[in-house]
Amino acid sequence: MENDSLEYLKKLNNGSSDVMANYQQKMVKLPADLLELVLHSLDAQQVYWLGILSYFNEFSTPFWTSLNSFLTKEKEKIREVNLLETMHDYIELYKFNIQIAEKGAGPSISGLQDFHKSQTEKFMEAFIHFLFNIDGENIKDVSKSNAQTLNNLVQAFPQAIKDIKKEFGFHFDDGGYAKIAETDRFTLYQVFSRNKKIKVRTEAKPIMIVHPYVLGANILGFLPDEKKSYAHAFA
Repeated sequence: MENDSLEYLKKLNNGSSDVMANYQQKMVKLPADLLELVLHSLDAQQVYWLGILSYFNEFSTPFWTSLNSFLTKEKEKIREVNLLETMHDYIELYKFNIQIAEKGAGPSISGLQDFHKSQTEKFMEAFIHFLFNIDGENIKDVSKSNAQTLNNLVQAFPQAIKDIKKEFGFHFDDGGYAKIAETDRFTLYQVFSRNKKIKVRTEAKPIMIVHPYVLGANILGFLPDEKKSYAHAFA
């Protein structure tokens, strides 16, 4: 009986020693892991705000161009239309903008909520793995993954588009288009098929495609030579 008790105490002591040894090893690695975590987080934040500023710049450039055309037209209109009618038009325009904002904000907010919920759950699970040295993705891995994802979205993907600039989007000077009309706000081009065997049917009704304001025109002519262009599919 006494031998069994001694054996049990030895096992208990060995187990405690192993736990303490693992804990000490973890504490030695902790400063380096925390430093790596902080560096990944700072990198992610830097890339995030760089992406926000870049997106804002791309959005605001055509906005100011459109605003300038709008103000020029309104200066002419204000001399021709009475004040009450002008005020009514402004109110209707304001209501229309509010409706568009509401439709756009709802799905965006819902998407952000779902994203942050999933990220919070992932972060908490990774934090537990990190804290108790459990196998699986820890908080250091999550921060590294987030930083890499943001880098791909903000820097790598736009760079990839620049690398295929000659093949991506519309190039109206390559002979595959014809300018049909032009106004202060729009330029209308006819898009010809990349397949030289296809001839334009002059008797057919034309299809006019207006690109989404935020995405830009090139999204409709993604890769024409690889048959991945929406606009060229109708040519």
